Amino acid sequence: MRAANEGFDSATLRHSSTQQTTSSIKKGLAMIHTVRTSVRGCATPRASAPRKLQTVLAVCGALAVLMCSVLPASITSRNIVIAAVAQELISGEWTAEFDPNKVDEVRMTFHRRTERGDNNMSNTDIPLAELQGLTRTQAFSKSAPVDFRIAREAGTFTHEGYFREGKGSGQWRLSLNENFISALRSRGYHNLGEERLLAAAMHDLTTKFIEDLKSAGYDRPPFDELVGARIFKVTPEFIKEIASLGYERLPLQELIQARIFRVDAAFAREVQEMGFGRQPLQKLVAMRIHKITPEFIREMRSLGYGNLPIDKLTALRIHGVTKEFLAGIKAEGFDRISADDAVQLRIFKVDGDYIRRMKARGFTDLTLDQLVQLRIHNAVK
Repeated sequence: MRAANEGFDSATLRHSSTQQTTSSIKKGLAMIHTVRTSVRGCATPRASAPRKLQTVLAVCGALAVLMCSVLPASITSRNIVIAAVAQELISGEWTAEFDPNKVDEVRMTFHRRTERGDNNMSNTDIPLAELQGLTRTQAFSKSAPVDFRIAREAGTFTHEGYFREGKGSGQWRLSLNENFISALRSRGYHNLGEERLLAAAMHDLTTKFIEDLKSAGYDRPPFDELVGARIFKVTPEFIKEIASLGYERLPLQELIQARIFRVDAAFAREVQEMGFGRQPLQKLVAMRIHKITPEFIREMRSLGYGNLPIDKLTALRIHGVTKEFLAGIKAEGFDRISADDAVQLRIFKVDGDYIRRMKARGFTDLTLDQLVQLRIHNAVK
């Protein structure tokens, strides 16, 4: 019954709207007919100029009524907003420098003052081929004025300034693309400010990329995550590859973090082959952050820490337990040092040198725990 009522209401509203529009059109046409009759009446040599002017204005008014009746207000207002945003220029200053190790790539830095009055700076590497109007010869000249463009789907950057020996600076302007803004709106991204639209243009966010993510199961993620996915190349291929190891339907933010810290399928397989099984993606990210590499794991195993879980290996790495540190402790007669003891010794700076100094002062039979207590309470000056 509710669905039927909803359908009835919807149909009634459409019918009512159509009737109102038809009625308004008829009124507008009637007004124009009346005005045309008046025009004929005043189209004589004796008709006064003011009367003619009033008649013309009346015709314009009638036409305005007719146009407003035919076009829905929501459409006209929306198009006006989109056009206003697209026509607004975003501007700032730029600097650029060629990387000696990357012949065909330029590191661009964009400076601008934000809508809130803050100073903002963004860096991005751009292939030289995308800088339309700039050549390598110009960039490495003694001093050359330059004028080049960067065309993106979100808008076009124009740059003016100078280059000298591979370094440049000047002013930039961004002209936004009205069609791109409309495409974002149709996908649910409304009322995006300058900062987000600038980020979309700077990092070359495209509607194809948005659709690719949608096809991979990520429909309408937060806009900032969308840009982050573009920056760090969270592609459908990467999503499929990581899913093949059991990491399916993960939040997009986790996939972005994985990309930032270089957690890929190869690393995940390597961890599994080291005997740790399938770890949560966040734990793999933590391993990358703290550099728990296969080499480090093999080194710790060679020192007697054979079957430690990842958390304890992480603690060893964080606190700087190294082969040299353990060798210094063992040289003072402590052959068996647990992973927990090694971490505690490192935290309180009890190393081989400290143990030797304590022995020189007569503390020759202390345990590792006692040495730690001496250090904590600074009992020996």
